[in-house]
Amino acid sequence: TLLFDRLKQAMHVAARADKQLAVVFMDLDGFKPINDNYGHDAGDLVLQAVADRLNSGLRAADTVARLGGDEFVTLAQGIRDGEEALKLADKIHELMRPLFDVNGDKISLFTSIGVTLYPADMSDAAGLLRHADAAMYEAKQQGRGRSQLYAQPHSAVPKSKPERAGLASEIQQGLSTQQFHLQFLPVFGPAGELTAAVADFYWQHPEFGRIDSHDAMQAAKRAGLNAVVEHWMLKESASQHHQAQSQGLPALPVLLPLSGRQWRDPEFPDRLREIMTAAATPMNLIVPLIDGNDWLDAAGAIQMMWPQLLQSGLRIAVRKPDPAGPLNGINLVVLPVLGQTTADEAITLEQMQQYASRKLPVLLEAVANGMQWDRLRRAGATQGYGPLLQAALTPVEFAA
Repeated sequence: TLLFDRLKQAMHVAARADKQLAVVFMDLDGFKPINDNYGHDAGDLVLQAVADRLNSGLRAADTVARLGGDEFVTLAQGIRDGEEALKLADKIHELMRPLFDVNGDKISLFTSIGVTLYPADMSDAAGLLRHADAAMYEAKQQGRGRSQLYAQPHSAVPKSKPERAGLASEIQQGLSTQQFHLQFLPVFGPAGELTAAVADFYWQHPEFGRIDSHDAMQAAKRAGLNAVVEHWMLKESASQHHQAQSQGLPALPVLLPLSGRQWRDPEFPDRLREIMTAAATPMNLIVPLIDGNDWLDAAGAIQMMWPQLLQSGLRIAVRKPDPAGPLNGINLVVLPVLGQTTADEAITLEQMQQYASRKLPVLLEAVANGMQWDRLRRAGATQGYGPLLQAALTPVEFAA
């Protein structure tokens, strides 16, 4: 990737200089509620604003890259020592201090920062990112808006978060020892009835406590195990369907977020069929949810590799696909609500009508509260959900 290329070049320069390269790993504290409360479009604008502040506030020679989700990496050459590196982190905190405008609301956003220095840290490029990441997690455990310099293995300062190499085994152990817990976000229809659910989860870590699905999935992605976690969610969701049917309870469709690693995998259809058959669950009760930015690529792969699944009744949901683009193969559009103002809701309803004109049902995501849902229902919305409208439920609570 471009970041790895830049990092390797910067390491080559630092190895010949008498100063060091700072690898700065940043994670935004409290970003998930922005997506939940204001929608993904607003979240994307905040991420762009963060990048703009970093690019304009740091030195022109510094490299700023978004690693994924709400994580950023900065590469800074010519750093004397750890003290100067932490001063750089302080500058980043200052850049984040002014409030962010989110759909007219002023929102404060903090960042947890981890730093490692090369060549004091003699790791390769991947190791430097792991160490800065580990330091960032240590900073996060101290509270929001903190910084932490990576402690070398010989240091007496203990690390409070596993490095990425150990993270994979932690996640796999967590999955095998029931540390991961499935949840369902209820989807409501126009009369307040339950029409479906969106699969969610949390990780009850034995040392760090409850880790929400956003942070747990970010960790899984860094460890290359996001597909493994998604596979676990799929099995658990199918199992819950089987239990509900055995108890005579109504079976509702469950939307399951699915990454590109799944729909690109030619073996995924067989795994899905095997899981659904073992759970005696109809194919139409698990609905893969694909990101709209991936839809153009996913559509071709799905039509090529999933024909039997589609013939068996599998339905596809896509989060905010391009309304002017090809929509064939989509059974449900998931549309994030932009915000809570009248203007935000008007834009959301306009977007909803664009999909409705293409004969596509729409599920509104990140509905803020019951009053907003009432307004949107009166304006024609038929399905909606959000953690602030109704918090996630355990399978037992959902079945009740």
